Amino acid sequence: MQCIVAQLVHERLAHRDQLAVDRHRRRSAQRHAASLDESVEAPDGALNSLYVAADRLSRDGGDVTARTSLLGLVFGLSPSSPPYGLAARPWSVIVDRAKAVVAAIDAGAEEGEVKAAANELRTVCRPYV
Repeated sequence: MQCIVAQLVHERLAHRDQLAVDRHRRRSAQRHAASLDESVEAPDGALNSLYVAADRLSRDGGDVTARTSLLGLVFGLSPSSPPYGLAARPWSVIVDRAKAVVAAIDAGAEEGEVKAAANELRTVCRPYV
């Protein structure tokens, strides 16, 4: 009987310890993500690359090179981490428009829809390039 009780206590303690470890890992990951979000700027040339891809896609919604460039760039961008010298508000609008273009591409939208979304992106990028 004592063996069973000891085993149950051991399992309960192991479960409690695992919960504490999971909680610690989750908090660590949240702190790390928060520190990255505040301190990391957009990659060098990101704004120019967004503009060039948008310009090409606004003319040809099927441009594979522009699509690939945009898809590779957008997922690494944070609306709260603008490139040096650009305010956060216009940058967040630019990132939102870029994500809209990517969403249109991912959804298999018609070429005209991709062109329209890319034109919106190009329009918001233009004053800053």
